[in-house]
Amino acid sequence: MEELVRVAMKKLFRRDAGFTLTELAVAMLIIGILAAIAVPSFLGSR
Repeated sequence: MEELVRVAMKKLFRRDAGFTLTELAVAMLIIGILAAIAVPSFLGSR
């Protein structure tokens, strides 16, 4: 029984290092959209 609890806790609190390719792609998409909105506004204010 203790082994079962230990395995369950290990799976529950496990942290994978790094990001998946999907997470990186979504982050780049959001940055691209924000840049597409911000750059014309910034250049137009000059």
